[in-house]
Amino acid sequence: MEFWLLTGKPEHWEIGLQHNKWGLTEKFKNVWQRVSNGNILFLYATRPVKGIIGIARVQSKLEEYTTIWPEGVWPYRFVYSNVYILPTDKWEHDAVNILPIVNGLLQNGISNLRRELVEKILSEITKKWKTNFSIQYFSSRNEYDLVTPSTNNITALTNIPTLNEHDKVKQMLLEMGHLEGFTVNEEYSITNTRERIDVVWRKTSASVPSHAFEVHIGGNLHQAMSKLKHANELWNSRIYVVSREENLSMISTLLNGAFYEIKGKLRILTVDKIEKFYKLQKEYHKCKEEIGI
Repeated sequence: MEFWLLTGKPEHWEIGLQHNKWGLTEKFKNVWQRVSNGNILFLYATRPVKGIIGIARVQSKLEEYTTIWPEGVWPYRFVYSNVYILPTDKWEHDAVNILPIVNGLLQNGISNLRRELVEKILSEITKKWKTNFSIQYFSSRNEYDLVTPSTNNITALTNIPTLNEHDKVKQMLLEMGHLEGFTVNEEYSITNTRERIDVVWRKTSASVPSHAFEVHIGGNLHQAMSKLKHANELWNSRIYVVSREENLSMISTLLNGAFYEIKGKLRILTVDKIEKFYKLQKEYHKCKEEIGI
């Protein structure tokens, strides 16, 4: 198990935490490739906060080129989970100062932390946040890992906005594509239009989308179907609409009418089915990683 220190501006962390993502530039691509699912991330906010604002665990990695942060694309991204994060209004007061511990590491966007540094950082976090994180050796896995307290007042205090259902489904589709070895993108532009597809999977970063997904939780279903029709016509993409069970009859009506041309091509998936497949896929890849195949 590896431990990493991520450094960024407070305003960038606020945006990243809304998406449960962090991104790195081309400069750090080689380091990004060394990070594995399950690794622990310490989130450090720079001036005026100047301290650790949270702890996270890497859920997956994505290479995507959508703009999340206004100052840059930062395509080499982590998706993280199990976030223990201070509320933003407490960052300046309760962030954990680690400057005496890590010295020059804060100058890097990402740094690998030795175990002795991790133990010192967790000691400071325990003092400041009145909690009890620690690292422990697990002989069955032959590695050290983070042990979290059974009750966590920090988690209870968090006020970071959560993703809505539409964005949660998009996030699952992005991670599913990444796990299957695709280059994934969200809000992918359709050629010569202002329209964007919710999620696409591409075989390489230079190829057109082989899979195109529209997530319909609410809003204009006709527009979503139209975008998928364009994707199929332009790129011969396999096309999918993800919706709730109660919307299936409406989709069927459109396929028997205005969108009869894609009736045999459009795959209709429910949110429940995506969630089920996502969990099975994650478990499968976790087992592969543990077995080493």
